Amino acid sequence: MQDLRNSAQLLGNVGEEVKSGTTERGVWASFSLATNETWKDAKGEQQKRTEWHKIACFGKTAELAIAYISKGDRVLLEGRIRSNSYTDKEGVSRVKNFIEANKLVFLTQSKKEDAKVASTIDDEIPF
Repeated sequence: MQDLRNSAQLLGNVGEEVKSGTTERGVWASFSLATNETWKDAKGEQQKRTEWHKIACFGKTAELAIAYISKGDRVLLEGRIRSNSYTDKEGVSRVKNFIEANKLVFLTQSKKEDAKVASTIDDEIPF
């Protein structure tokens, strides 16, 4: 059985274009993910809450995120909860929490993939 002591599974919509770069660990990617929760309140009225999550990926997972994820895409991911401690410009200690994704499932066809297919088709038209 998978180790569940520090794991997260999220299903949501990508809130921004993927940011990426390289470090000594290799390639990295990050994006925000919106998850929605709905329920009925005491009056029977539908309520909705959106939570925003920062997602970071490294290595092959980052390469996949860069290649296939666009803003608005629906993604299922699995990863670990991480935190970074730092001191801001005013000298205040802060903690930033995020999910380090190690598995991604793409549930909508990415606009990036559509663009790749369109450019391939255009290249094949002889006139």
